[in-house]
Amino acid sequence: MKSKFMVAFLGVLFFGLMAADVHAFCIYNKIDKTILAEQRSGGDGSFNVKIEPNGEACCNWQIKKCNTSGKRDEIVRFTIRRHTTTLDVLNPSLMVCSDFPIQAGGLLLVEGSNGNYRCVRYDYDKEVED
Repeated sequence: MKSKFMVAFLGVLFFGLMAADVHAFCIYNKIDKTILAEQRSGGDGSFNVKIEPNGEACCNWQIKKCNTSGKRDEIVRFTIRRHTTTLDVLNPSLMVCSDFPIQAGGLLLVEGSNGNYRCVRYDYDKEVED
């Protein structure tokens, strides 16, 4: 019975992720630290969010503030840092990925553990690592 539940849960999670890239770009934080996601290009610069562990933030690719071109396959770029409460926000050890490209209709997954973090890009149904 547990395996049927797990298969159903994974199916819902998979289709939820696929639906997200149809309507919005999303950033998923799957690490044990809070992150800051700052859109560097492709939008008007206002998409800057703090994302708690296991949290997410999304923006519809058709909204001009997040994707000025309005094209689903347009490249938008993000800098991802671990959040800190100190004034040392430019400390290189806090950087997870810099100027990281994703499609406006895709998603960015932040993953890893024990200080070894990375960004992974998903374009619709294809994984691309930069």
